[in-house]
Amino acid sequence: MVSNLSSETVRKLFVCCLILFFSVPFGYYYGSVYWGRPILGAMSGLILGSVTTVVMLIIVSKMANFFARISGEREARFSLKEQLESDMQQVRYHKMRKEYDVALRKINDVLGQDPDFPEALFLKAQVVWEGFGNSASAISNLEKIKSVSDDRQSSICRWATALLSEIKKEDSTPL
Repeated sequence: MVSNLSSETVRKLFVCCLILFFSVPFGYYYGSVYWGRPILGAMSGLILGSVTTVVMLIIVSKMANFFARISGEREARFSLKEQLESDMQQVRYHKMRKEYDVALRKINDVLGQDPDFPEALFLKAQVVWEGFGNSASAISNLEKIKSVSDDRQSSICRWATALLSEIKKEDSTPL
């Protein structure tokens, strides 16, 4: 059986075992010397050792959080768009290699997590138009960019407008 214990968990388990290892013999000795009942002393040592262990683990974890806070360390907090950027890079890679079916699956996964992600909508429009010739889907994705984007002058809006006019121009050209 493979165990995935972190080093912090192993350290805490070691401290627990260490405290219990010393508390039972101490309780046995204390019970036999002062009470005349070594078994009762060993049981009380086990109970007190367990309580002490829990209290010490709580104190140690609170101190670790405190020191992390005052030293400036904090958890990395990434926005959803930052988390999805690696998937977007994979979509760009598959699109470049003309693996449009894989790219479409991945971009649909990204849009499943954030349906109003303008860069993902633009990339999907490119994939469905270049890879599958689906101009209707590409146009709907490009028009959605305009509705969800706050800044009409942003680069993604300008790219969407340019691609939209290119698609409409190509659709209106007679064969």
